[in-house]
Amino acid sequence: MRDYAKCMRANGIDMPDPNPDGGVGGLSVDSEAEKAKVDKANAKCKHLMPNGGEPEQPSAEDLDQARATAKCLREHGIEVKEPTMEDPGISVSAGDGTNNDPDKVNKAMEECAPEGAKIGTHGQKGGK
Repeated sequence: MRDYAKCMRANGIDMPDPNPDGGVGGLSVDSEAEKAKVDKANAKCKHLMPNGGEPEQPSAEDLDQARATAKCLREHGIEVKEPTMEDPGISVSAGDGTNNDPDKVNKAMEECAPEGAKIGTHGQKGGK
């Protein structure tokens, strides 16, 4: 990931080196022009990312766990799609016009994914 960040910087994108745990901070863009610049740099650099920047296919066990987590979240009244092999992640939108109140989402997440299952949250304070 350090090589990826270095490549992005060489292509005009101000991106920090990864954290010691290997994570890289996200980029936020404010305009279509900025997004186009990031996309162009990413096209040149993504081969440096793990798995060439493509998501790894989940194992059957990972998919079963994601489906169980999604079922639990729905039982707690959270709107979430069923994970599939093609789209294995769980994405929870909160506070953006859905019925997913951020506090309700946090409580359900604590009960359904106490060990930090691979779930992306969008629009939630403190989320991704």
